[in-house]
Formats: sequence, structure tokens, C-alpha cells
Amino acid sequence: MKRVGGLWETVVSFANLHEAARRASLGKRKRPDVARFLMNVEGELVSLRRELESGEYRTGPYREFLVLDAKPRLISAAPFRDGVVHHAVTQVWNLSSRGAFRRTPMRAAWARARTRPWSAPSGPPRVKCRPTLELAGRIVDGSDAQEEAIHYFPGDDLFSPGERRRGLPLGNQTSQFLANVYLDPLDQYVNRELRPVQDRGWCGIT
Repeated sequence: MKRVGGLWETVVSFANLHEAARRASLGKRKRPDVARFLMNVEGELVSLRRELESGEYRTGPYREFLVLDAKPRLISAAPFRDGVVHHAVTQVWNLSSRGAFRRTPMRAAWARARTRPWSAPSGPPRVKCRPTLELAGRIVDGSDAQEEAIHYFPGDDLFSPGERRRGLPLGNQTSQFLANVYLDPLDQYVNRELRPVQDRGWCGIT
């Protein structure tokens, strides 16, 4: 599997953070917190970049609410500046997966990627950039508690399920991307080994 490193300088670059702020604000510019951030976007991004580079960056508190569609879902909304960081990480990780990270100027790569679905492609690479991985870990660790799920695995004791972190917050840009990365080996196994086929809308295994 392909391994990519050297992402950190691009993740924290002003150009990447500025593009991340643009993406994070789509459809949200009228929200008071977003409007305040954008009114002083350069100052906010300079401050955010300084925190990221120094390691002082910490995630903020989440705002929770229920969406009552077919199935009730708990949505955890991160502060807008955290959303900017989420986009800053995923858009560089995504471009590196597409092969655009090294070969194409970032602005051109972003412009090309806007015409495609913004999701992890098949076979995302393993990231070996320690600061980028540490930031991703900080985002996950800083998320709020999700709905309780009691599952026991080999080696667990009675209290293990309560001590284990559960899930990723719906509403984070990083959640959907990391879920794709985490489940990619299973997807590859199904496609290459089990080889599912479509038959009148039903999925069968050959």
C-alpha cells in the first residue's frame, strides 16, 4: 500500500487554511460565529496556524442536537474554527490520495477536485506524517461522547465497554473521511476477494 509523508507543511500553509475556511463556510456564512470569523479571516487564520505549528491547538466544545428523520440521529457540531482545521486536514489527505499533492500546484489541484465528489477514493494511502497523524488523533480525542454501545471483545473485562471510546461525531468533516480510511481494507477485501455482483438490485457473492 502506498505511504505518503511530508504533508504537514501543506496542512498548515496559509493557502490551505484559507481554502479550508472557504469550504467550511459554504452555506453557513450567515451564522454569527462564521460571520465573525470571516470578518477577520486573515487574523483568525494566522492565529490558528500559529497554534497548529506550536502544538498549542486544542479542540473546542461541541454543540449537540437531534435530527429526527427516519431514525433519530445525534449531531455533534464542532466550533467553526475547528471545522476549518478538519477541512485543512482532509483536503490535503484527499489530494495526496488522488496523486495531485506532489505533481500539481495546490490551487490547480483544488480547482480540479471541486468538480468531483469530495470523498476518499478507493485505496487511500497510509499517512506516515507524524504531525498530521497527531493532529488527526487530537481531533478524534477531542470529540464529545457518542451514544452508548455495549460490545464485548476477547480479553475484555466487565468494565471494558464503558472505558472504550465510542464512535465518531456525525457532523465532523473528518469523521466521514476517517471512516472511509478505516473501512477501506474491508472494502478492498470485498471487491477483490469476495467479488460482489449486482443482480436486479440485490448484491450476491460469487
